Amino acid sequence: MKEIAFDHNGQMLWINVEMNGLYFISYTYQLWSATSDTPPILTNPMKQGNNLIPHDDFHPVINDYNPTEIISRYVNRAIDVRFWIKKVEEADDGYNLLITVHQGSSFNSSTELGSKKVTGKVKNLSVKEEFVIIKLV
Repeated sequence: MKEIAFDHNGQMLWINVEMNGLYFISYTYQLWSATSDTPPILTNPMKQGNNLIPHDDFHPVINDYNPTEIISRYVNRAIDVRFWIKKVEEADDGYNLLITVHQGSSFNSSTELGSKKVTGKVKNLSVKEEFVIIKLV
């Protein structure tokens, strides 16, 4: 688990997902509660994307059940990012997944707080699953 510190009195948080390689890569992410609150998963529906559809892969990190919740309540919450990677060509330089967490009023004006990188290869033309968990501290 990667820990990323943020300003507890600052502006909103953002997650950015970068996917590179000769692969079809899809992902989902969820924000988890830091306690046994109900609901334990605070993103509804799960946020998702892939590297085939040309769109930006950054999302605000918010509690969908309480979108105006103060940012200081995000301490010890986890961002869970799951990837499904399918090799689509025989050539293989591997894949690179990079998750970055930012803080600011908008993604374009935000400051990067930290990141987690995952690299690998997929054998044959099978599907591989990867996980990244980021704890907000």
